[in-house]
This record gives sequence, structure tokens and C-alpha cells, in this order.
Amino acid sequence: MAETYSVQDHFAKKDPQVRVLYDKLLSMLRTFGPIVEEPKKTSIHLVRVSALAGVETRRDTILLNIKSNHKISSPRVVSTDQVSASRFHQKVRLASPEDIDDELKAWLKDAHIRYQDEMNIIFIRQIMFTVQEVGTYQSSWQAVGSGWKMFGDRVLIEIEVVL
Repeated sequence: MAETYSVQDHFAKKDPQVRVLYDKLLSMLRTFGPIVEEPKKTSIHLVRVSALAGVETRRDTILLNIKSNHKISSPRVVSTDQVSASRFHQKVRLASPEDIDDELKAWLKDAHIRYQDEMNIIFIRQIMFTVQEVGTYQSSWQAVGSGWKMFGDRVLIEIEVVL
């Protein structure tokens, strides 16, 4: 069985200030729209459609990994990895609430917007229904341009969703 991790696991044995930083960062990110926290073994992914940033907690700081499609030129960026022709992972150390400022917000907003543009702001959601349930939802899923397939007494519906 795979191990599961919680957000709180990442703050065990850390300075309480690290949680304050994280909460401020998360609050700022959520001004862009819904953000889902996905705790992993060594980090917390902050997800819109896909991870747009990752948080690595340290004893008294946060190392924020920002995904973007261009290099950020700033002395605040402690490392940059170009992982593909148009994908960069850039780490910024956050040591105080003042580090979560307008400059950081602009970088994250840019990453958020650019990532949505790259994904064409559309994804396919597959939902399995029983034949009886399809009648309840049929008018709403037809309206957004969907497809469906029968699997015995189950129906797989593909819905195009615009975020």
C-alpha cells in the first residue's frame, strides 16, 4: 500500500514561522482562483489544473519551486532548472512574511496564467454513470459538447470543461 502524507506532516519539527509563511503564500495564491494542496513525500504541490508550484519546508524557511515557461531573472531565484524547451523550475527561498510580496505574486500569477494558456483552458473529465443516472444528467452534459460510451449497464461520459 502506498504511503500517504498530510500537509501537516511537512510542518512537524519546523519553526512555527514556516507554517505562517505557508498559510500566507496559500492565501495569496487563492486570490487567483481555487488551489488544491497535494502533499507528497518531500513537498506539497499547489495545483490548479496541474502543479504550478511546489513547497519544500525547511527548518525555518520555505523553498518555493515555481513552474513557468521562461527564466525568471532575479537575485531572489536560488536555482533554475530548464526541464524542457518551454518549462523552467525555479526555486525561491521564503524566510519572512515580507518575502511574500508583489514581485512573488506577479511571478506566480504569470505562471498561473501562462500555464492555463498552454493547457488551452480545456480538459476532459470522464465520469461513469449507471444507465438510470444518465437520464438525470443528460441535458446538462449534452449542452457542453460531450461524448459517451456504453459499458454494460454503465455509461462513460466525457465532458469538456472550460475553467
